[in-house]
Amino acid sequence: DKPSLFVIAQCYYEAGQNDRALRIFSHLRPDPSWGPQASLYAGTINTKLRKYDQAQLDFEIGLRHENIPTDILLELKYRLASAYTRNQELDRALPLLHEIRAINPNYKDVSSQISSGSELQQNQNLQTYLMAPPSEFVTLCRKLSSSFFPQSQTKITDISVQRSEYTDILAEVETSKWVDVILFRYIRSTGQVGEFMLRDFHSRIKELKAGRGLCFSAGKFTEGAHAFVEARLIDLISKEELLKRLRALSRR
Repeated sequence: DKPSLFVIAQCYYEAGQNDRALRIFSHLRPDPSWGPQASLYAGTINTKLRKYDQAQLDFEIGLRHENIPTDILLELKYRLASAYTRNQELDRALPLLHEIRAINPNYKDVSSQISSGSELQQNQNLQTYLMAPPSEFVTLCRKLSSSFFPQSQTKITDISVQRSEYTDILAEVETSKWVDVILFRYIRSTGQVGEFMLRDFHSRIKELKAGRGLCFSAGKFTEGAHAFVEARLIDLISKEELLKRLRALSRR
């Protein structure tokens, strides 16, 4: 019977046997009683397995049911909004987040997600910076590097991508007053960037024999990061300045 099946699937899930758990939870998704919770479990497992499109479908199936308990309803909406955001479908994610806030204004980090989602929706380049595939992110970083110094000639000589964390771009920059080798680092984060990242960046600057470094982030730099660069030829470009430059690119 279905209650027993659900308990068995939960046991598989707790034991880390995701494939077995997923088969049962997926089978239970259409059930009026167990469907919402089974869909939530199935979507959670598929998210862990990086099967994001399937997870999105699981959450959508769960929300088709009627009379869903509030706690499950909120979590299904929250997980589905996250799936939409991951796919850069902010026009679908934001209404769900607003629905959650209308039911429970203090649910998880919904208010901050609405704020950041609205900001992303208004700035396509910021969406690309934070969420696009690596190839699109690198293309944007190339444009930022080439346009950073006005009235200059910038020749990009090397690009290094560190998973989805950051991209380093080495460039020879020539202006009417100076010539130098600059290392640009673009960090894909809205959180705080600390001293550890800056120490790594400084080592990379020395390794590549660059004369100066510019480190960009869509978040903020900690006091430790600021203290570390004080006596070094590294400039920190935090969110406000990055946004200005992204908007400037949009106007071109």
